[in-house]
Amino acid sequence: EDLKPLVGYLSAEDQEAVERGVHSAFEAHDGQKRKSGEPYIIHPVAVAMILAELKMDVHSVIAGLLHDTVEDTDRLTFVSIEEKFGPTVRRIVEGETKVSKVSSKVRAGAGSGSAERKADNAANDLQQMFLAMTEEVRVIIVKLADRLHNMRTLGHMPPHKQKSIAEETLQVFAPLAHLLGMNRVKDELEDLSFKYKEPETYAETVRWLDELSTSQQEVVLTAQKVLTDAFEKDKFLNLLVTRIEVTPSTIGPFEVQQRVLEKNTSLIDVREVAQLRIVAEMRQSADGNVYGTETQMCYHVLGLVHAMWPPIPGRVKDYIATPKPNGYRSLHTTVMPVGSQGSQDIFPIELMIRTSDMDHVAEVGISAQGSVIADWHRVVTSGSTADVSDNVVDDLVTGVNWLRSIRDWQSEFLGNLSPREFVDTITGDLLGKKVFVYTPQGEILTLPKGSTVVDYAYHIHTDVGNRMVAAKVNGSLAAPSQTLSNAEVVEIITYHGPPSIKAYQMHKQWVNNAFTRSARHKLYRYLSEFEKALERSGMDVSDLEVEDSEDGSLDDAEFFSGERELASGGTFFTEDVSGNGTKVAEDRAKKFSPEDALELEISCNDRIGMLAEVSTIIAKYGLLVLAYSGGVNEKLGQSVMRYRLSPRNSTEYQLERMCEQLISVPGIISWTCRCTTQEVPAALAGNDLSSSVDEGDTKENDTEE
Repeated sequence: EDLKPLVGYLSAEDQEAVERGVHSAFEAHDGQKRKSGEPYIIHPVAVAMILAELKMDVHSVIAGLLHDTVEDTDRLTFVSIEEKFGPTVRRIVEGETKVSKVSSKVRAGAGSGSAERKADNAANDLQQMFLAMTEEVRVIIVKLADRLHNMRTLGHMPPHKQKSIAEETLQVFAPLAHLLGMNRVKDELEDLSFKYKEPETYAETVRWLDELSTSQQEVVLTAQKVLTDAFEKDKFLNLLVTRIEVTPSTIGPFEVQQRVLEKNTSLIDVREVAQLRIVAEMRQSADGNVYGTETQMCYHVLGLVHAMWPPIPGRVKDYIATPKPNGYRSLHTTVMPVGSQGSQDIFPIELMIRTSDMDHVAEVGISAQGSVIADWHRVVTSGSTADVSDNVVDDLVTGVNWLRSIRDWQSEFLGNLSPREFVDTITGDLLGKKVFVYTPQGEILTLPKGSTVVDYAYHIHTDVGNRMVAAKVNGSLAAPSQTLSNAEVVEIITYHGPPSIKAYQMHKQWVNNAFTRSARHKLYRYLSEFEKALERSGMDVSDLEVEDSEDGSLDDAEFFSGERELASGGTFFTEDVSGNGTKVAEDRAKKFSPEDALELEISCNDRIGMLAEVSTIIAKYGLLVLAYSGGVNEKLGQSVMRYRLSPRNSTEYQLERMCEQLISVPGIISWTCRCTTQEVPAALAGNDLSSSVDEGDTKENDTEE
């Protein structure tokens, strides 16, 4: 009966299906009890109620009712669920059960074995859950509803269980709710976890928060009335909206404690807890625009607020122009409500300005688009957005990008990483705090806070990271160790030739500069493949070792002195790209014939002494200059030097070393070398280093690897 009024948003046919699901759950769990002594059926019905409050689709609600039936009873099977409720419900229940089976094994072995063993089992549990998400995305939301109700009833568990479950919830489930934009669920999970993980600190925080809220109430209510009166008197605003509400609130205990930890301060120093939420209902018209857009309305309200109370510098955040990756849109500003009557106690108040639609999405996230949630499975697994309405495609694709990342990591890392390493990669790189940056095309990308340009390159695509030679941040060359900040524009400079010794040495140094686990794993794989190729060619990897600088990175001035570092000739180990399978320069001691002639073309930035330096290097390796010509490439704005050389008795190895030294000359951008009588070694088929990542590269997500 409690569930029935909550599913009124569903069609009559769907409501009848939910009722059948309730009966099936009652029959399956008949006679079972929870640890509290209550009938077990209370739990699945409560999970279904949470899903109904989120306005989830009928399949998710039914799956919430049946999520424990196959694992905990012998009265239903996956086949019978599919026969009664269809393949979608089966898929969701199967995903839930796949995770729970691993959990039961962990609990069964919890009494024996080392702490290390228990940690590995727990990691395996989480790994199975992450992989199940990618097969059916609604598994995540049903699992969150399941975890939320379990946290609400956690008081019946022993203290050590309470703490371990709370820690897992903070590490995994609350961040997952945040990724989905389900802030209402996230906030409750965080506060409940804080309550059971640190009960004494939680109680102290709640007491302080209550006292502070009470002391600030007069100023907050006065500010609320001042704003309400100002909005009612504004004629333009009344043309845009049918109603506008100003609602006071405070941040939760968990967030208060996070501020204490982040600022390394005491609880009594945290005074900025008051909030005012301004939510407006837009006026509708036949053409949709006669009364203005929701964006215009929000900015107008922001202007009214700032006309009364100037904002605190640096505390205005525009999540409408740049929405959060989880779809959150709102304007935030923090003001000092000076002039409020009745109190001398003035403190900052955070204001959030949004429409009613934005507010709904801010509360329940992706589940706000209940009609679209069914398209997630197809979009995530196939990448196709066919038959999805245009106005939700962008939100849908944005919302599932992080799921695609898990799928990509699964295919790339699953066989190479232990369950614990896999879970650490996801929880560290995906569920931690974020920083957002722009691509040169204006696309917003989010990375874990602390990421460097190396992490950015590998986030775009593994191949982009493998081909990176330099990076620019806000138009200036950046060091590989530079940590990215919000709203920076990042550009990756790449080369398009085969791997080289110089590339190997640079990427080996980048391991020290990669912040994310995923980037480090990709770097290790690149280096491992390179070293295996070297061994096949008979070279000793130890010959390529480079000394680390004191801080573990290459000298910035040397490393990013321009787009010139990777055109070395040290790619003799690479297989011929023509596909004939022969190794390049297998006989690297072979000398050129006296009849051979080499054509060397160098692109460079013109400067005094360039010609002399190049000629000296050519002479050093025993080559004779037969002819020389120079000019300017007007299109690229670069100088071009063309040499016709006689290799005389030089070997291919000497020629490779010469080209490698040429590219170290400041100002040289790229080179090509051709033989007029025999094919030049592929290692000398120089490459252009000035190629930037194009728009297509930025949209790849390792899907073609």
